[in-house]
Amino acid sequence: MTDRVFWVSGSDSVRVSDQVRQLEREVAGASIERMEGADVPAVFEAISTVSLLCEPKVVVVRDPSFITGGAGDSAQADAVNVLLRSVPPDHRLILVSSKKVDQRLKIPTLIKKNSRFFEFNVLEDWDLPKAREWMVTQLKGLEKPISQAAMDAFIDHFGVLIGAAKQALATLSVYVADKNRIELEDVLTVLGSKAGNLYRLGEAVKGRRRDILVREINALREDDEEPIRILITIASTLETLLTVRQMVAARMSFDEIGNRVSRHKYFVERLHKDASAGHTVARLANDLRFLHQLDLGVKSGVFSGDSAMAMIQGQLFSDS
Repeated sequence: MTDRVFWVSGSDSVRVSDQVRQLEREVAGASIERMEGADVPAVFEAISTVSLLCEPKVVVVRDPSFITGGAGDSAQADAVNVLLRSVPPDHRLILVSSKKVDQRLKIPTLIKKNSRFFEFNVLEDWDLPKAREWMVTQLKGLEKPISQAAMDAFIDHFGVLIGAAKQALATLSVYVADKNRIELEDVLTVLGSKAGNLYRLGEAVKGRRRDILVREINALREDDEEPIRILITIASTLETLLTVRQMVAARMSFDEIGNRVSRHKYFVERLHKDASAGHTVARLANDLRFLHQLDLGVKSGVFSGDSAMAMIQGQLFSDS
């Protein structure tokens, strides 16, 4: 049954969405039906309905009512048990929980026992400096020299997501077992192609390289990356650059700047040194205003995420 029923839960919406998309793609040629807040009878009808072409089917249910409400109801638990056991062999049921669920209750316990369970939470009790300190300790604990670029890429990728970082550390440890030193490419390989594209996108922004920016955005969109995440990656890099430029102009030390932006002194020095000289304070401010207007346009429905990406590719850094 666990190859037919999947439960994806957690407060990290980006990683939850990534996992759901991956599970959808794994069923070749399947039709996909999406539901929200559905009860047991509605989900049972959806998963039991066979298409005219008899193709495989994936049913994705976000925040089903039997998980978000009445999760301790014994009578409803029996109905959920029947539902879980009724998924046809070539179909797939994906339950998605964006709200906090008490997994000790009867229905969540039942679903977890009879499904493949994925959980991705943002650990809000870890602020960025504390999370960074923990990851530095863990990376050095691999007992191999690690380049600063590799360490920065790993830490910037996970932020405060300690749970996800633990999984990646275990994979990285196995991957570098026969290597003498951990390099940037090792980390990017373990994190996956999308992480590599996001890293190179950030590097393109630092260097004000419009040609690389266009290439990496195209690669990320081909990999179904959400436009909003691409926009956030670009904007956050520009915001850090602007902060560093302003503080350097105010004659603050790299140690002081590092404390302000939650980065190691080395990172700030390298960022200031490697960033394009074209990143003046005025240009960075204009770039951020442009991205802010795009963000508002997408959220208000004035234009789509794809249109926003095309505008970034056509206009950002056009004055370089």
